[in-house]
Amino acid sequence: MTRAKGRRSRLRVFIASGFVTAAVLAALVLWVDWAAVRGVLRAVDAVLLTGAVLSSLVLFALRALRLRELLPPVDRERQSALRYLRTTLLHQAVFVLAPSGSGDVVFPPIARLQLGLPWRDAAAALFVARSLDLVALVAAVLVAACVFWIGNLAGWLIGGAVAVLLVPAFRIAARGGQWVARKLLDRRRAARGASRSAAPSMTAMAATIGSWCAACAMMGLVLAALGRPPGIAGSALLLVALNVSGALAVFTFAGIGFSDIGFAGALLLLGLDGGEAIPLALAARMLLLALGAGLPLVLDLALAGATRMAGVSAISQNG
Repeated sequence: MTRAKGRRSRLRVFIASGFVTAAVLAALVLWVDWAAVRGVLRAVDAVLLTGAVLSSLVLFALRALRLRELLPPVDRERQSALRYLRTTLLHQAVFVLAPSGSGDVVFPPIARLQLGLPWRDAAAALFVARSLDLVALVAAVLVAACVFWIGNLAGWLIGGAVAVLLVPAFRIAARGGQWVARKLLDRRRAARGASRSAAPSMTAMAATIGSWCAACAMMGLVLAALGRPPGIAGSALLLVALNVSGALAVFTFAGIGFSDIGFAGALLLLGLDGGEAIPLALAARMLLLALGAGLPLVLDLALAGATRMAGVSAISQNG
């Protein structure tokens, strides 16, 4: 009965999100100068955009590596590196497209489908991964804020201090994530029994830092491809703004409206005027959605097709 109520509640949220997203899209269609947005997109630099695509591929690979470190394989055949990558790609696409918070809800079912893992193990690993991401996000906020409001020298000094403190901060955050996961999972009957501990290794920590650096590079390259290179600190600021504003988008798909406003606000902080910031923000958001959701889905379909073809080929050879 409780599960049925939970499903109905989630369905209501998704229906409400659909209506709110449609209303926001209608407002954007009516009020935005789409000719200016098309003009920004027409001027895109293909070489820099290719660099953004490569940065996103590095991001996906590092996230898959981190997942494999947090949930080491038990069944090598079922839990192959390709399966970890497909799990990461599917979760990435759903996380970007779904309303805030709900993208992580589907991670345990995806991990069970792809890796054959119990949902409690996947949920515990997700709590630890998000704790590591929070530390990386705070580090990006500190460095970007110091560069913009104090100066480059102070920013890089703070950056050095943050780099020294990252490992202990990661360990504290991971223990916190493990504690929260244990408390929440132990309250559910379905989670009785010990789950695997998702302790972060140095490789998992390095993969977290690398993935956020790749995300920052992707952000900077997308803006540079649109003719407005933001620099390293500007890229960090835009990345933080997109994540924070996207977290508020509880009732819109793909952060429509909330993420756009946060992104445009960050561009205003970088010195752009309103007439330029809004078209640039919408054009950049289109490209970022294509890289953050469209590209993972295309890659997953390609990998699924290649795996199917390899299986058919192996069966025909054995036959």
